[in-house]
Amino acid sequence: MKKNILKTLAFSALFFGFTQAKAQMKKQEAALEKVSVENVLEQMDENKDEKISFEEAQGPMKLHFNKLDANKDGFLTAEEIKDKKVPKMLSKKDN
Repeated sequence: MKKNILKTLAFSALFFGFTQAKAQMKKQEAALEKVSVENVLEQMDENKDEKISFEEAQGPMKLHFNKLDANKDGFLTAEEIKDKKVPKMLSKKDN
């Protein structure tokens, strides 16, 4: 009888832990969705020319600017940001 109770308690603890981990993953996914290309442009595009210069870039985007700048014109456009999954990169920095 004690073994059954212990097994039940152990299973309950594991299930609770799994449920909590799953809830945390959903929160992180929701946060990732909030980081959109539009948000990135809005936050970093200081002169509102709809592109980000090296001087405007911040964090991981500045660190990897040359790799992200696909056409090597010295600016990151919405298309380049979307193509390179920059929002994902930035959200990983925040979490």
